[in-house]
Amino acid sequence: GDDTIDIDGTADTVTLKSVVTSAADIAFDYDLTEALKNLIVESVNTDAGAVTIESANNLTINAAGLTAKGAIVIEAGNDITLGAGDGIAINTNTSTALVKLQADNDGAGDGAIVDGGSLIAMTGGDLVLRAKTGIGTNGAKIETTGLVDFAAISTTGGIFLDNGTSGAINITTLDGVTGISTATSGNIGIINSAAANIKVSSAIDANRVGGTVTLNAGAALDIDAAITAAGAIDLDAATNFDIDATITGGGNVELDTTGGTVDVAAASRVIGGGDGTTLAINASGAITFNAGGDATETVTNTGSGAITVISSGAGITLKNDAVSIADGVLTLTADGAIAVDSNATQQIDSDGNVIISANGITGTGGLDINSDAPGADRALTITSTGP
Repeated sequence: GDDTIDIDGTADTVTLKSVVTSAADIAFDYDLTEALKNLIVESVNTDAGAVTIESANNLTINAAGLTAKGAIVIEAGNDITLGAGDGIAINTNTSTALVKLQADNDGAGDGAIVDGGSLIAMTGGDLVLRAKTGIGTNGAKIETTGLVDFAAISTTGGIFLDNGTSGAINITTLDGVTGISTATSGNIGIINSAAANIKVSSAIDANRVGGTVTLNAGAALDIDAAITAAGAIDLDAATNFDIDATITGGGNVELDTTGGTVDVAAASRVIGGGDGTTLAINASGAITFNAGGDATETVTNTGSGAITVISSGAGITLKNDAVSIADGVLTLTADGAIAVDSNATQQIDSDGNVIISANGITGTGGLDINSDAPGADRALTITSTGP
């Protein structure tokens, strides 16, 4: 059965110096309820036993502070700090269990998850992070290794994480948290420094007070759920982009791959921020914009916003209703040809200038460019780079 030990003391800080239940895989549950006391975890090892550690104030897990293969729950009334220097703050060994960290669990309005120099070593389990005033910062991201399933939410302050060594990140829905979101304000930045993918299975939402989204994958970016930001969106992949959802930015939107292709599926969209912004898609390989619809074109910018599409080592394929732009400049540049895959309707709807440079235009019926501003002073410039 469960044993409860009630400990009273007068110190301002409580330190868990050495708790070892690994020999019998006993679960460990510690709750520091005194509001003004901080908690430091120096060494807790339960092996297969579950761990729950709670503090009414601040909670710090030092390097080598926590080792467990069972479920891990860490909660604090204020901040949770990972480490006081380099090392592994939380080590899940070979576990596939759920790891949950929640700052501001008392709802008082103050509480962040802070990078103190130590990381969370995952081995395929689920990681859920909740905070009130931020999860990491752009300059001090929460560090993980072996991360797979991940979800996070913070009211303000932003969400920043860097996964290294191994782990294909899957942004999904876990423990009631859908994807990654900021409730009031803050930017989102997720890096997979490992040579592995980022998959967006649940929405990423920073659509508040100029919030931005940055994703940087060490391999492919597989986008199966919406990405929305009030500000800029910057997506980078070492290999391919596979886009099966809608990306909507309120500022500049940029997709870059130096080692792969970009494919935007039918009924999926990439939408720029309108006046004064640029929607840019750059790839070393082929770029394909599958069919959109009337007023729901696949790649869109409005107002004076520009669209720039560059395939430096291959061609660009445009299907019906592939591109829509208002008064901004549309630039298509391809090392190969501009391929028209279907011409049941126009491929490009543009009221502004269009600049095309490619090794020819191929496909049945040619390239169809429609304008909703007939008679306006607009220019079409086509440069053939072929023989």
